[in-house]
Amino acid sequence: MARIVFLDRIPWDYRVDTPGLRPLGGSQSALCYLAQALAELGHEVETVTHTSQPGRIDGVLCRSAPKTGFEVFHQADAVVVLNDPDLAVARAIRAAVGPKGLVLLWTQHDTDQPAMAPFADPDVRAAWDKVVLVSEWQRQAYGRSFGLALEKGVVLANAVAPAFARIFAEGEDVLAAKSGPPVLAYTSTPFRGLDVLLQAFPLIRRRRPEARLLVHSSLGVYQVARSDDAYLGLYERAAAMPGVDYAGSVPQPALAAALRRTLCFAYPSTFPETFCISALEAMAAGCLAVLGDLGALSETTLGLAELVEPDPDPEVYAERFADRLVQVLESADADPKALARRLEGQVRHLSERATWPKRAAEWSRWIAAERAARA
Repeated sequence: MARIVFLDRIPWDYRVDTPGLRPLGGSQSALCYLAQALAELGHEVETVTHTSQPGRIDGVLCRSAPKTGFEVFHQADAVVVLNDPDLAVARAIRAAVGPKGLVLLWTQHDTDQPAMAPFADPDVRAAWDKVVLVSEWQRQAYGRSFGLALEKGVVLANAVAPAFARIFAEGEDVLAAKSGPPVLAYTSTPFRGLDVLLQAFPLIRRRRPEARLLVHSSLGVYQVARSDDAYLGLYERAAAMPGVDYAGSVPQPALAAALRRTLCFAYPSTFPETFCISALEAMAAGCLAVLGDLGALSETTLGLAELVEPDPDPEVYAERFADRLVQVLESADADPKALARRLEGQVRHLSERATWPKRAAEWSRWIAAERAARA
């Protein structure tokens, strides 16, 4: 077993139990779930974040970054830094862990995100032993944009939150949980396609007037106060639309309960996703998924989603998306038995392939192999 320390310098107050208590961004939630799962495998796991309540939680020692110096990394077997390619940080960690410790960058960002700008510097890329990415699409993008050698980047995918991994019991009727008028859901952040969906939804309702849309979206996942949220106008527009229930961001258990009753995850993406945990979690909750074919979505949804070609014109995109989503609903109505089989197979497939215990085992084997290569 190894001593593994995760570092996230973003000034958000969280620790490994936060996703179950309040909304939290996807990258940070992934860190929490992975840390817990690695601890369950027997690794000595620590996190360094801006938590205001440090302590040992679920087998993970949660430290407060403002109260922690780089000496905490001394004799760590692997230090995993989230979304932060800072050269000084990498070098300070290297000095602490010595030549045999692994200094790893785990990034969920696309190449155009400001946080990744330093990675264009060859010295920055050289400071990291390996770069952990979440999709092959992302790895190829880093090769094109930054010249990252393929062998230096390793793909270790994200997974679904524990609340979604056990949402249906073995043999339970998935479709029965979604009886009644079709419910659609949008659960990503507002700037990734909610505006297009709100254009598309009235078109959907013309043909399916009984359809409802549930919107769980805000910048609360980034710990932005509602009064400071730049998308308040978009939420107000959603709340005022017939058939739309605007519910804002909620903790993962509440989101899982809502998606259990939802028939279709509706996501006309306008933001190239490197993974999209929200889509995978919706499908694990037994939702059909209609998505914009952008970024890594065709890869990370494992062939289980219906993909729509985006268009730079939001009106055209909304019309195209609405038409495809109605087609999916009509196909579902035409053969309920086939739909039930599809959803049950989808839930089973994801429960076998996309859980954090499975991902932790992959990380554990990979770290062991990297350590052995450096011995």
